[in-house]
Formats: sequence, structure tokens, C-alpha cells
Amino acid sequence: MGSILDFSVWGVNVLLNKATDGAGDETDKVDWSTFANTGIDISDALASLNGTTQGDLTDSVDLQLAGSAEVNVLNGILVAKATFSLSLGDLVGTTPVITDGTAMAITLSNADLFVGVGGGLINTGDNDVGNLSTFDNDEVTNGTIGFRATVTTLTIVSVKDLGTDTTPTGTSDDINYLGVAIEGLGGTLIGLDDLLVFSAWDVD
Repeated sequence: MGSILDFSVWGVNVLLNKATDGAGDETDKVDWSTFANTGIDISDALASLNGTTQGDLTDSVDLQLAGSAEVNVLNGILVAKATFSLSLGDLVGTTPVITDGTAMAITLSNADLFVGVGGGLINTGDNDVGNLSTFDNDEVTNGTIGFRATVTTLTIVSVKDLGTDTTPTGTSDDINYLGVAIEGLGGTLIGLDDLLVFSAWDVD
């Protein structure tokens, strides 16, 4: 898919918590941070599950990812490099009251991106997943026309309140909440110097 999407990740940490019943349907997950058992000794495994940089693997977690990524979409339409974290899981809210909710939180840090025509991603050909520092010298490059920007932090939080009817078809009482915060945005138009010069910096 090189001509459509080039996507690389490195230094990624993952937490995953799933539970299914005999029919293959999802059921209540285990809180691995308080899990106790007799029989086989899995204490070392439990310590690993709950000793990550992302915290404990509780029953509120579906999926958590954190690491670095770079992407090139459609040969330079969107090119970006950033560190990221993504969390999916269950949520209970107090203000407003959410008794059965789901949440997704995405954070991009130190993002460098180009959106437009002809952007690129330069690396020296030394990228090696066994040596994560080899990705550090990769650079986003400008295309012929578009917008180049850097962002210190981009945070997106999406919460869905499933209401009282939590069945897949019971969406009439669902409520969706969205929060977005951008810190340290700076950017400039590329390739339009004769028509428009536009730059922005330190935008929150």
C-alpha cells in the first residue's frame, strides 16, 4: 500500500483487556490490578500487566497505545511525525452523570505535519525497529502547495453516554461529547507567496 499509505510506528507500548463468553460475545472484563487466584503462580505476569508506564490494567481499559508514529498518505497529501497515545475504555461520569459510557482519548505530542500536494518524509534509509533511535532523523518535508505546521500537544477526547438502553440498536438516548485542545500550534502556508502570506505561531 506504499502509494496509498506509508505508516510506521516504533517504541509502542500496548495494554489490552478483553473478555468473551462461550458464545463469543463480550462480557465483563477482569480488573487485573486486583485479580487474586490460587493454583498456578502468575504473580510475575500480573506484576508485568500492572507495572507498565501506562498504569494498571483495570477493567475500565479496552485498549491503550503509546509510542511514536510517522505517516505519509497518498504520496504527500498528508505527512506527519509525532509521538502519540490512544486510550479506549469504559467510563462513569459524575458531572454530567454518565452511568454507562465509553471513551476514547488521543494525544499527539511534538507533531510535525504537512497537508497539501507533494509533501514528503525523508529518512536516511537506516530505519531499524531494533534500534529505535534510527527513526529520530526522519523529517517531514514541504510539498509544492499546502500548509506546514508543528503542534506541541493535540488532545482529543470523545465520550459516549450509552443512556439506559445499552443494546446495539438502542441509540435514541445516546449522547456524544467531544473535547479538543491544541497547544503550541505554529504554521505557515506553502507555495502561495505571490497571493497570500500567512503564518501563525504560539496558538492555543
